[in-house]
Amino acid sequence: MVWEKFVEPTIFFSGDALQVASVPDDWGAGARGNRPFGKTGYATYGLRILLPATHPELALDLGSLHYGARIYINGKLTRQNGVPGVSAEDETPAPWTRPGVIRIPASEGTPDSVDLVVQLSNHIHANGGFRAAMIMGEANYIVRALTIDTMARLMLIGASLLLALYHFILFLNRRQELAFLSFSAFLMTIAVYGTCSLGLMSIVVPGAAASFMLHTEYLSLVLSSFCSLICLWHLYPQTRWKPLWRIFAGYCIACILFILVTPSIVFTGFLPVFKLGIVCGLAISIVSLVVGIHRKLEGAKLFLISVGIAAGGVCYGILIHSLEGYSPSGIIHLCVSAMILGQAAVLGRRVTFAISTSEHLRVRLQEANEGLEDIVASRTRALERAVEDSRSALLDARQANRAKSEFLAMMSHEIRTPMNGILGVADLLHHTDLNGRQIELLGIVRQSGDDLLTILNDILDISKVEAGELVLEAHEFDLSSLLERCITLWRPRAADKGLSLVRQIIVPDGLILRGDQHRLLQVVSNLVSNSIKFTESGEVRIDGKISKIHNGAIRLVLKVVDTGIGIPVDVRDTIFQPFQQADVSTTRKYGGTGLGLSICKHLIDLMGGTIVILDNEVDGSGTVFEVVMTMAVAEAAREGKSRVSM
Repeated sequence: MVWEKFVEPTIFFSGDALQVASVPDDWGAGARGNRPFGKTGYATYGLRILLPATHPELALDLGSLHYGARIYINGKLTRQNGVPGVSAEDETPAPWTRPGVIRIPASEGTPDSVDLVVQLSNHIHANGGFRAAMIMGEANYIVRALTIDTMARLMLIGASLLLALYHFILFLNRRQELAFLSFSAFLMTIAVYGTCSLGLMSIVVPGAAASFMLHTEYLSLVLSSFCSLICLWHLYPQTRWKPLWRIFAGYCIACILFILVTPSIVFTGFLPVFKLGIVCGLAISIVSLVVGIHRKLEGAKLFLISVGIAAGGVCYGILIHSLEGYSPSGIIHLCVSAMILGQAAVLGRRVTFAISTSEHLRVRLQEANEGLEDIVASRTRALERAVEDSRSALLDARQANRAKSEFLAMMSHEIRTPMNGILGVADLLHHTDLNGRQIELLGIVRQSGDDLLTILNDILDISKVEAGELVLEAHEFDLSSLLERCITLWRPRAADKGLSLVRQIIVPDGLILRGDQHRLLQVVSNLVSNSIKFTESGEVRIDGKISKIHNGAIRLVLKVVDTGIGIPVDVRDTIFQPFQQADVSTTRKYGGTGLGLSICKHLIDLMGGTIVILDNEVDGSGTVFEVVMTMAVAEAAREGKSRVSM
């Protein structure tokens, strides 16, 4: 070898500055005298091969050529890779390539020799030199070995690409399975690295620079470990030891960024660090899989075997390359293929399990649907029968309710006839000569008869309401006269208890309304009667407010206010229901059926109004009933001069 000089092949073996160098070698480890070789530079290698007089056809496998190189056989340029140069500016580096086999023809009769001269330069890689071993032998053997090696590499690349595409399609169909995506990425990195190692990257990316090829090769080397570990992370999340995994993930990311941002002359010097990272990643995977086997996780044994084979092949290749200068590519390819097939088998079992589970669930779902259809049909028939029974029961209930209402109405009419006779005779007796005791007893008879007649009227009204036969009448009436009539009717009863009965409502003169005055009088009278009944002292007052709204109608607000015992808040929601009173003791003390307020509520609802109980505006006890309704103004009143002032 001649360091830092390109020697012409015709004069190489006649010079006296030759230095013996081992091939393969690393320029950084060699020296000429006391001066060590640099990691980058240029040199000329020469080798004279003496052949016997008779020999078969031979072949020479130069292994691989990096960057700029020229190969001369017996003084003739046989192969060239880029353009070697004395500096980075003069060199035109080409991507890594395999020069193939150089055949040496067979000869007989005279001794023969072959002069091999290689001009080599490197200015972009941290470790220059003739770094691959040369192999010479029979042409058939060399060609067959090279063909087998090339086919093995191509098959590994093709299988990796196909499996990567297959698992990526699986990921698209099952997006929750990130293990498929990470394994697809791992296979892609294997394919890219294989393409670089076989020297096919210049075919895949025509015109690509050597530095780009170096970046691609080293990135695929680091990414393969990272993607493999990510696949294991998603496949067996139960085995994660997060601190260690995060440290290794940070290491891989740091290496990737380092390769991306630094020139090739820098990051190629850290190849041992990258290889150590690969070994550490395999060790982490093995430990995680051992934990998975201990926990009896599906496929952990097969995954461990595949990773173990790959780890053995990688470690063996690194060791042999360090000691002998070449990589046992066949063994490494076999180990990597075993790992890929093992991991693919694990993921395939996962897919098979998912498919079988899906099919099992589909069958179960179909059976459940059939059973559910039977249940729904049975429940539907039962529901139809229940609906039919409910309809029959509803008809029976309506008939019973109608019969009850008819019976109550008939009995009310039948009882009212003799009751009117009793009250009439009592009136006649009142006008005869009676002593004081007889007048007192006659008053009791009349009062009891009036109360009984009120009860009969309430029963008749509630029966009509339940039967839907209560119909409102529409006729004109004077609101002022109606309220005055109510006051006149109940003033004697109020006076007997020492109560004052007043009204505080000003009705415009001539205001004639249209509606059912008898039912309105019944509502107001019932409210006044209740107030008088439950008030021991004070007063009962009718307040009112009238306002005009639109289309010849008024908004009427009536309040009946008393100072009686009041109604508790917790029973106000039920006080308007039939047969309801505030307290059971109320019935015993004051009497009554509890139908009056229920009838008032139904009547007001029929009139389109509302009736509620308000809090007393005056401090102390008492009750405030408020009736709000809209009533039509008669045409005669609306055409006259007296109108409701706003």
